[in-house]
Amino acid sequence: MKLLFIAFLSLILVTGCKTSKDSNTEVLETNIISITSPENAIVGDNVKIKVHFVGINGCAQPYSIEADKVGQTIKIRAFYSLPEDGICTDALTDLSLDYTYFADLPGPYFFTSSSDNTISDTLVVQ
Repeated sequence: MKLLFIAFLSLILVTGCKTSKDSNTEVLETNIISITSPENAIVGDNVKIKVHFVGINGCAQPYSIEADKVGQTIKIRAFYSLPEDGICTDALTDLSLDYTYFADLPGPYFFTSSSDNTISDTLVVQ
């Protein structure tokens, strides 16, 4: 009986508590405004690439950056999160995140937006 009570109490605690991970959010891909990298780096460096993008309203929060490397071109995608419920302004929100690139080989690297090739920057690894 005692074991059944402990199992029941544990079930209530697990299902009854809500953490920030459980909050209802929606993650959306967005347009990148700009990509900024340093001009040069040395092989073996971790290089911060600044990615600026927009959120659809005042509740938008930066969520993540995803990158796909093909040869020396790194295509970048930006994501923001929105709460599913809440009152938000309709104004676009400027957001940014850093993408860390490990410079493992020398040469030029081209960081471009996956949706618009004209938004890009070049890093030369020496």
